[in-house]
Amino acid sequence: MESASADSRAPRASNVHAGPASGAGAPGRKGARLFPELFRGIDPGERLKVLEIGRAHPETIDFFSAYKCRLQFADIYSASDLLQEQGKRSEAELAVAMRKALDIPKAAKFDLCLFWDVMQYLTGPAIRALCGVVEGHIHSGTRGHGLGVHSVLTACERAEYAVLSPSEFRLKESRLPDLQYRPHPQAELGELLTVFKIERAMLMADGSVEMLLGTKPYWDFD
Repeated sequence: MESASADSRAPRASNVHAGPASGAGAPGRKGARLFPELFRGIDPGERLKVLEIGRAHPETIDFFSAYKCRLQFADIYSASDLLQEQGKRSEAELAVAMRKALDIPKAAKFDLCLFWDVMQYLTGPAIRALCGVVEGHIHSGTRGHGLGVHSVLTACERAEYAVLSPSEFRLKESRLPDLQYRPHPQAELGELLTVFKIERAMLMADGSVEMLLGTKPYWDFD
């Protein structure tokens, strides 16, 4: 499975110095209101370490090229057996499989974590297992971003996401396996995110919820 730092010459592979693209209102695009908050106070000249749970897309790599940045892509979707069988595994088994699937370098620590809507394809135990893996790779100032749902009736977008600008994402045709949609409303998801708290959430016109995440304050980070 692919777990790599992106390279602008090879979006599917490894270590990257990932510039903003822009545009508005076109089909296949989604506005963002909270995403810009991730970058507040960040000096473009400082080293920024970003973890994205998902596949590398050239638009995202181009966006982050404006920063002195290391991008790590942990493609959980390539672990099809794990995702298809997650309902049959214990949380302990999921934690072991999740760690192997994400294959994050042991010493890596990230400033930003991008989850997109991956939580909406995971069971509760799988979400906790994912948080358990990420736990060793965050610090007290780590921020996160994700997309949730307002209710279980919110439709599934079945799309992959790429960053066009701080205020806009591109929705790309999904190459994801045919995963079961497991919507977790915001309150429920907040209970499952063991190492993050939902600091701000904004309901979007399509019923999805954009979420800004922070690390839980009682943690004793290295």
